[in-house]
Amino acid sequence: MPDAIFADPRLAAVYDVFNPPGNETAFYLDLAGPAPLRVLDVGSGTGRLACALAARGHRAAGADPAAAMLAIARRRPGGD
Repeated sequence: MPDAIFADPRLAAVYDVFNPPGNETAFYLDLAGPAPLRVLDVGSGTGRLACALAARGHRAAGADPAAAMLAIARRRPGGD
């Protein structure tokens, strides 16, 4: 069960503004490398990493217990 605050669509809408990409994003993108892989992003939140991986040609799927966060992820380019 996610923390109730992450289930709030209002928080999901502004989550990325207050949590910009950090060094971990570059780390995981580099870790996946250039070859097409299948990646499961567990705890994907708003899908920023999963969509970045998809943009690089990987087949990425995001999983998160907070439906409000996944709704944001689905609206991103590559979020389908």
